[in-house]
Amino acid sequence: YQQAEEEEEEEEEKQQQQQEEEEEEAKWMYDEFIPFAIDSDVLPADTSMDAFDAFNECVDEFFTAHEAMKSEHKQTHQEMVAYKKLETATQQHQDRIAELVSTADRYGLYATVIEENLDLVDTAINGVNTLLSQGINWNDLANRIREESVYGNPIAQIIAVLNLHESRIALTLQHEIVRESTSVNGDDNEYENDDDEEEDALSDMFDGDADGNGDGDRSVAAAVGRTETHRIDVELGLSAWNNARKYWLQRKQLFDKRDKTEQATAMALKAAEKKTKQALSEAKQTQQILKLRKTYWWEKFFWFISSDNLLVIAGRDAQQNELIVKKYMDRQCDIYCHAQIHGASSVIIKNHLRIAQIPPRTLNEAGCFCVCRSKAWDNHIPAQAYWVYASQVSKTPQSGQFLPTGSFVIRGKRNFIETQSLAMGVVLLFRVGSAEAHTHERRPHYFDGDDDD
Repeated sequence: YQQAEEEEEEEEEKQQQQQEEEEEEAKWMYDEFIPFAIDSDVLPADTSMDAFDAFNECVDEFFTAHEAMKSEHKQTHQEMVAYKKLETATQQHQDRIAELVSTADRYGLYATVIEENLDLVDTAINGVNTLLSQGINWNDLANRIREESVYGNPIAQIIAVLNLHESRIALTLQHEIVRESTSVNGDDNEYENDDDEEEDALSDMFDGDADGNGDGDRSVAAAVGRTETHRIDVELGLSAWNNARKYWLQRKQLFDKRDKTEQATAMALKAAEKKTKQALSEAKQTQQILKLRKTYWWEKFFWFISSDNLLVIAGRDAQQNELIVKKYMDRQCDIYCHAQIHGASSVIIKNHLRIAQIPPRTLNEAGCFCVCRSKAWDNHIPAQAYWVYASQVSKTPQSGQFLPTGSFVIRGKRNFIETQSLAMGVVLLFRVGSAEAHTHERRPHYFDGDDDD
């Protein structure tokens, strides 16, 4: 127990220290930045100044602090919204349960009142049913009951409302609430002197009552009550006892419904609390301002890095096919690939290493990439691809011909690639802090003469 108490105290101290640090940080907020140094003596007493070696660092710190403050305000707002949602859900469920309990208690009271007035209720029901069986008009029946009530008929006086279209009547029944109160015979005040106490003690001693209930002070239970009046609907097709039984059954059903509602409420509140905690944990996460990584020029095309660390790009449409050939294809060392199907993308293997011969593995991967980025993928029909040197690709057609955007003329021998299966994969890119530690992770074995791997 002592160890648990010590851990709790340490945790409280840490929370208090963290709160003090947050309050200390909240005291200071950057108001402005200036590109030159000023004397701190001219600053107001409640103003502090931070100096930076470079103006860019100053501006970066200024706007970073303001963005962090916005994130804190956003986090506070999210916490308030989450707590409010949880509180609203809890209150709604509690109100629903309270309403069910209140209705069930009211039905139980109605059943009790009917049981206390069984004869009156049966007489009223039988009287109304008798008049209705005689074919009396509903308006005449209401007038008849009103007249009998004026003449002092006790049965007519308890009939408050006729709901004959629903085969019901509302009866005004009395319910007496009795409670016991304890009173003390004799003087309620304390005895003023010891002589009176001695006389009472002697009187009790000579009293032969073994229970101690002598002629002295004794507690007497007196019944004190009051009468309430309730308007209760009863059905004409049921007797007084069955009407009471109906209310008892409705009361039981409501309590059963309350139990089910409490179970559902516990599950719903647990789920809401879990969701709220998750929302709060997400809101409490520190929102850092991350610098966007550099976007490389080839990322606007279809691209991948081959197993031999060679960049392979392909146009997304005819305009990009035209662009990669005219602007990004090096006619001295790059390789151009295309598929034997209309509408295929132009694929370029960038030979940045300027090797004399492109590895066959890269050629096969580029051919597969070219076929998968053509209509063969949608038609599920394998096609054959080929490759040529960049110097064989021309935009100049023969005399009398016209080349649309994205189309080229291949002059010379075409080197066909073995038919590849229609298969592509998904690759995840990870941003690393330093590229030096990962320099040799994708070193191609082909250039070392070991192509078996």
